[in-house]
Amino acid sequence: MSLPPAVVRLESRLQPVSPFHREVHLWRGLREGAVLVLLHLMGTDVVFPVIERPATLTRHPGQVALPGGAWEAADSELWATALRETREELGVATDGIQPIGRLEPIPVTVSRFVIYPFAGWIERLAPPQPDPAEVALVAQIPLRALLDPGNVHEEERGTRQGHSIVTYYDIAGLKIWGATARILSDLASHLGAPDYEYPPGWVRPA
Repeated sequence: MSLPPAVVRLESRLQPVSPFHREVHLWRGLREGAVLVLLHLMGTDVVFPVIERPATLTRHPGQVALPGGAWEAADSELWATALRETREELGVATDGIQPIGRLEPIPVTVSRFVIYPFAGWIERLAPPQPDPAEVALVAQIPLRALLDPGNVHEEERGTRQGHSIVTYYDIAGLKIWGATARILSDLASHLGAPDYEYPPGWVRPA
């Protein structure tokens, strides 16, 4: 089967997965990690999985995220990190995943990480068998939902910087904010999403 039009558009606009030269000098003091936007078909809809972290975790409890995690020395490259973490967290085979491209890295100074986001494609994804220690819930998000302004919201909340206004996605009852929202907003911009003054993932003083 040929790639759906939206995936073809992403492949033509994103940076290639390989060759990829890590620019470690730009992120001194930050650990490297990678996440995967795993595009696949559900019926005729292009969707991708997100995970909700267990509330019992000490870091990022209850947050919605893309499958991913920290680079390890055994990983040949950051694309391999994204695939390994997807296997571990979702419990799915990754051999058939086609690399589509990579997005701009996202520094997260609070957790001392720089996150490299990748997009991949597999026509049909086997039902996830998530690791309960890391994943409380797996939800499939339609790609088109990122293009709907009705899914973008703001709220005031307490942050390390004091009270702030946070812009986030609310899709199927899941609040997606922070670095994950920034990554998905970047992805959506390549598909013609509205140009927001404060895009999802943005935090500003209240």
